[in-house]
Amino acid sequence: MSNGTAGTEKARVGQEWWFALPVPHNTSGQAIKITRAEVMSVPQGLEVTGYGAFKINDTGGVYFLSNAADSASPRFQELRNYIDQPVEVQPNQASKIYYLARLRVTDRVHGNVRDCRYEYEQGSRRYTQTLSCEAEIRTQASQRR
Repeated sequence: MSNGTAGTEKARVGQEWWFALPVPHNTSGQAIKITRAEVMSVPQGLEVTGYGAFKINDTGGVYFLSNAADSASPRFQELRNYIDQPVEVQPNQASKIYYLARLRVTDRVHGNVRDCRYEYEQGSRRYTQTLSCEAEIRTQASQRR
């Protein structure tokens, strides 16, 4: 996902949603190790309850936005989560692991989740890179005030 907005208008207060950050691509000639991934801007009405890093093959592809309770969504809690260890991405390759933020709807949502930041190492150097990402999560009309 290089850009675009993932979204739903069917969220309910109390639900949790998994939002995928852009899949990391290493465009250099040397391996990198991703040490952290996070969303930077979370609007009122949502809270981040955690992060996950899962193998794309284990989830059946990249799920850009999925309801944690939906039976059609991957059972992320049952998969191996690589969030607490560096993820290596080979030169000129896309990562085989992608990152997700787990978001809880706490109230009517005012705005979109925006901007995803990665921290990574290459050799002895550390880097931070912020990428454009966006999720629009809205509550159903019956819950709006």
